[in-house]
Amino acid sequence: SSEGGLLTEDEDILGDRARLLGVRFTTAGSGAQWENTASAVMGIGFYDAIYGDEGATVSTDFAGMRDSLLHQLVEYRSVLASVRGGNYDAYEHGNPDPAFPGGSDTGLGWAYLRYPHLAATAWTGLMLLEANPFALPDGGLPTSVVDESCPASR
Repeated sequence: SSEGGLLTEDEDILGDRARLLGVRFTTAGSGAQWENTASAVMGIGFYDAIYGDEGATVSTDFAGMRDSLLHQLVEYRSVLASVRGGNYDAYEHGNPDPAFPGGSDTGLGWAYLRYPHLAATAWTGLMLLEANPFALPDGGLPTSVVDESCPASR
């Protein structure tokens, strides 16, 4: 893609025509991928919470990406994998029709199509909860005693 960077804007042509700000799956792809957008918003928010007082400006587009995810929750009661229309045949043939390009191209040989997406919706929920599924639990990781009689311990 000639867009450069990961930030992109898609128009929800088949929906309410909203202009939605998100991130691409890779710099070689095209179209926003909303699971990655939700995790990017989480990462930007976390970074800003730690370093924001030091004057570090991570992204002025943080609110736009967050609002785009919230818009989809209101509009579709879920977050889509892509707001771009079309099917896999359109993707494989490089359909130039902006309403039906075949979803969001990952740049890796497959596309995310316009369907409700469980992972994108789940990451958006984690974003809203400001929950970090990769954070260490309070008190650290639990320890265990190795049972020498277990074949897997050898």
